[in-house]
Amino acid sequence: MQGKELTATILNVKPPKKGTVEHFDSRIAGFGVRVTERDSRAWFLLGRLNNKNLRLTIGRPGSKTVEVAKIYSLKDARSRAAELKGMLGTVDI
Repeated sequence: MQGKELTATILNVKPPKKGTVEHFDSRIAGFGVRVTERDSRAWFLLGRLNNKNLRLTIGRPGSKTVEVAKIYSLKDARSRAAELKGMLGTVDI
């Protein structure tokens, strides 16, 4: 799924009334942010390893990078997604 380039304003998007919605980034295929009805948010990356599709959670959105807590700014999450993407195969999305 191709989206539009994510910006910091994505963190202000309202949660869905029901279920989960995913917003994809146009800069890195498979990278995006997932928002649940309870307003839980997580950066994720779709990838492929050993012919199996994966959905990797990178961490939670935040204003600073804290590796232990896995809190990432958009810039840092995008950078981590690029690193992980280099280790994984691609997924047709």
